[in-house]
Amino acid sequence: MLADNFASISFVWLLLESGGGAVATSILFFVTLIPEMLLGLFVSPLLARGRLNVWMFGSDAVRALIMLVIPLCYYYDFLPIWLFFVAGFIQSACGSVYNPASVALLPRLVERSHVQKANAFMASANQVVFLVGLAGAGVLVNWLSSVTTMVVTSGVFLISGLLLLFLRPNKVEAPTPTESVEQIEQEEEEKLTFSEKIKSYWKEVLSGFTILRKHKTIFAINVYATFLNFGMAPFLALLAVYVTEELQGDAGTLSLLRGSLMVGALLMGIVLSKLKIKRYFALFIFAGLCQGLALTVFEFSSLIWVIVLCCAIIGMVETAVNVPEMVLIQTTVPPNEQPAIYAAGTALATSCLPIAALIVGPLAEAYGVGTIIACGGVLIIGTGILVRLFLPVDKTTAADANGQSTSS
Repeated sequence: MLADNFASISFVWLLLESGGGAVATSILFFVTLIPEMLLGLFVSPLLARGRLNVWMFGSDAVRALIMLVIPLCYYYDFLPIWLFFVAGFIQSACGSVYNPASVALLPRLVERSHVQKANAFMASANQVVFLVGLAGAGVLVNWLSSVTTMVVTSGVFLISGLLLLFLRPNKVEAPTPTESVEQIEQEEEEKLTFSEKIKSYWKEVLSGFTILRKHKTIFAINVYATFLNFGMAPFLALLAVYVTEELQGDAGTLSLLRGSLMVGALLMGIVLSKLKIKRYFALFIFAGLCQGLALTVFEFSSLIWVIVLCCAIIGMVETAVNVPEMVLIQTTVPPNEQPAIYAAGTALATSCLPIAALIVGPLAEAYGVGTIIACGGVLIIGTGILVRLFLPVDKTTAADANGQSTSS
């Protein structure tokens, strides 16, 4: 998390220093979004077969190398704009491998009954590190330069990767008959032709959506997450414009609002680490409705303390919607299927982001920034009600499953 924040600040800042502008940063957003949406689907079959912490180490190692290549090109006076897009694509691709692997790895490190607490603790810790990372990156860029900060970031990525190699995950237990079946399947796979192997691999890639559809609660959560992301897009893309046009604020005001988001997320992580949630889907829907209400306030008030409070609520919701999905995947889905279902859910939940990124700017110019942010909130509220009323969910929740495993 620390290296990611260092990279996000220093990378974009060096892009701007190298002649990039609004168009360049927009292109960078698109090329980093594509792997995040799709690549996880293609690597999930590989994650199901390999050591997860080794995959995560490889992801960190490649990102460390990228953070060294860009400064090296800078020092040799060869740093075209297209190189930033290639590097950004690779960085995002590594993240799309790292994230589903980390989701599947956590339940192999902690007891089943502690999964919710572990996720909540990690969510809180991530917000603390996020704040430290943003502030630290700003200081390093100002004191040293964006290029030197990227070299430091490479070292932090490397430390992260090396720490992962010290993890000793619990082995996934499987009955002996299953092992013999897997051995037979492996022998049959070796007999396949190349084209047959390609078809088999594509079948595994698409199996994530089949698995996702079988788990009704997780599927419903990801359907709603699609509209959550779409409704949040105006807020995320236009917050800086809202500060300057609606609040007549400056960079300090923007930092205050972003800090409020992080503080809210941190507080909710602490709360979830102390409470035992029995109905994760209900928490997800309720949190989404609160987020929608907070966004609608942007149209009706320009009082700074009201907007700060709304940002804190949005930050709390961010944790409250992430933790339920992680816990449900880690406690109700078989370990070998967890990377696939996470990747499929991510692809579904982020599928509308490119469209949202393209339309929010022109709409804001036509109707006003606050109005478009509030419309995103109305969309979240309306779809939340529809999802709750019409999408079926599993009768057995993660809490029920934990209770059954404990009693047995």
